Amino acid sequence: MKVEAGLLAASIVVLSNLKPVRSFFEDFTTPRLPTLADQTHFSPRRPITDRYRHSPYAVLYSEEADEWSNARKQAEVRQAFQDAWEGYRRHAWGADEVRPVTGDRRDTRNGWGATVVDALDTLFIMGFEEEFLEARDFVAQLDWTKPRNSLVNVFETTIRYVGGLLAAYDLSEDRVFLDKAEELVSLLLPAFDSPTGMPWQNVDFDSGKSAPSGFPNGASVLAEVGTVQLEFTHLSYLTGNWTYHAIAQKTIDYFDKHVQTKPPNAYPMLIDVTNGKLYTGKFPIQRSKAQSL
Repeated sequence: MKVEAGLLAASIVVLSNLKPVRSFFEDFTTPRLPTLADQTHFSPRRPITDRYRHSPYAVLYSEEADEWSNARKQAEVRQAFQDAWEGYRRHAWGADEVRPVTGDRRDTRNGWGATVVDALDTLFIMGFEEEFLEARDFVAQLDWTKPRNSLVNVFETTIRYVGGLLAAYDLSEDRVFLDKAEELVSLLLPAFDSPTGMPWQNVDFDSGKSAPSGFPNGASVLAEVGTVQLEFTHLSYLTGNWTYHAIAQKTIDYFDKHVQTKPPNAYPMLIDVTNGKLYTGKFPIQRSKAQSL
């Protein structure tokens, strides 16, 4: 599972004695081992289909892999990431996603290249200097005002793009990532223009105004309104502008003061951001949104 929404990446911020990006890469020396393409012998712990058995990574489920050194395991993981990255770069560079079977491009996250931004910290940590700098140049030229669809989801954009950019800045100290994160967050702020201070689900980037969800009464998802605080607060910490923190914190403060449930903290999935009422009616549910609670 990828760094969800960049949230985990954005939380890894207490790193001491970081060097500038280029000198860091110069010190990163991981031996490059042969790929698993020629590995033919393994003892699977569980049945593996014939199709998967011929995969170069099928050996990762073998008892043989348990005997590998940590360096060997590290190298194999690094190679697997490189294979996936090269596939994306070859077939769908600049798109949000690449379809793994057909190789088709797919934009599901505003068309700003979500895979590139989401992978910035991984590229850096794994020592892919050339790829990281290429991704850095891609990020530098992004125009947030031109999304693929004018309706931009605040939660998804925050956890993937803002989180990814802040993680990249924490690691590399390259100002371009911090500047692009602040640019993007400034465009998301209209979502918080509600009577309760809790965000609407979307922002219409064409009009610059908030836009409700498709749920009853335009309600917002609790799992979404209650998780952007991490990125907004860290952005405030890095920039010294505590407006972002104050705006995101209004949701937490509102719950502390006005929202009570029986039993305590047993919240439903939706909340009406105009009046703070929890929505308990019946409606189609997406499993991911329920899981986030």
